Amino acid sequence: MMYRITCFIAILCIMFKIINNIACKNTWFLCFFLGLSIFAQTEVIEIGNLEERIGETSGLIYFDDKLITHNDSGNTAELFEIDPTSGAILRIVQIINAQNRDWEDLAQDEDYIYIGDFGNFNGNRTDLRIYKISKAQYLASDTVTAALIEFNYEDQSDFTAAPNSDWDAEALFAYEDVLVVLTKQWKSAGTVAYKLPKTSGVHMAKRLDSYQVEGLITGATYDELKQQLILIGYSRLLLPFFVEVSGLNDTSIFSGTVSKSPLNTGIAQVESIAHSENRYFFTCENYTNTSFQITSLSRLFFFELEPKIIPQNIDKDIELLLYQPMGPFTLNYQLATDDTVFERAIFDMTGRLIFYDSDSAIKNGKIDTSSLRPSIYFITFYLKKGRISKPFVIR
Repeated sequence: MMYRITCFIAILCIMFKIINNIACKNTWFLCFFLGLSIFAQTEVIEIGNLEERIGETSGLIYFDDKLITHNDSGNTAELFEIDPTSGAILRIVQIINAQNRDWEDLAQDEDYIYIGDFGNFNGNRTDLRIYKISKAQYLASDTVTAALIEFNYEDQSDFTAAPNSDWDAEALFAYEDVLVVLTKQWKSAGTVAYKLPKTSGVHMAKRLDSYQVEGLITGATYDELKQQLILIGYSRLLLPFFVEVSGLNDTSIFSGTVSKSPLNTGIAQVESIAHSENRYFFTCENYTNTSFQITSLSRLFFFELEPKIIPQNIDKDIELLLYQPMGPFTLNYQLATDDTVFERAIFDMTGRLIFYDSDSAIKNGKIDTSSLRPSIYFITFYLKKGRISKPFVIR
């Protein structure tokens, strides 16, 4: 994949030369440019270099308290289990009935791991596929077999080979009972979302919608609890970014709230992303350009996102009063509604469930919070017509 972006790097180097020439005459211009390049960037922590055996890392998930990755086109049909604190390889699992033609991303649901073999730089592949692996089998053995999901895009009719195709794809995630593939449009600099079933067989991927990201999408991770999708990619100048998507549904991915933010890694060919609560791990693969003396090693990073505040009243007629007469030891509440209450729960700031109770007679009461550490929490009541949630603080 390295040769695909050589022209982008050439443009970057020319741009820097132009800026340098201007800056010699106008120091303020250089300061202004540098200020723009670091403004509003998300803080990124570099964990370390990845081993050479995964120098072409291309997909990533977080499972069983470990990260799982693989290499891209032409490499072995293997998954590499790595330590999220160091990036060291802990285990290698071989998929004995698979071939790595152009593996690009990983996804998962409760029972399966999915490998997206749909890299399509020239746009002429007619054998796009996703390998489906049982998590139980993965945990039990270092050699596994995969079921095969084959597909084509419903709106692709021209399969003429042409580099820098808009039919390339490098991102995959599981959403409810479907898989969603996101294209990497080299010419259009956008992405199109397609859905297909999780079942084995031959399918036609149905187009959902698109987003003009002005970049190249290379990975995706979906948080079912937060109902939030995070995409990762890089610009034509090899500058990484991520995209937050919320409000998606099974007929539209980008009709809700979409925001794009830069990542302060410097030049890096980022390829994959995975999440564990509010921490997002991502990798970049080896990139070298000797003409412009640019080297970017394969590395593991992470960044964190502050959890979004849970909306309070779905029904404006519902009122929820919280008070703490005994400080951090109890949380008292009064819920004013005629609706039926089925459940109550407390979540921490990462969305992790802390407390749960099912009782229809809990509109007024108290909860023992003496075991909670100082932090912000959310109490949520689930009603017949919706839910209501409010934050509270343990000091």
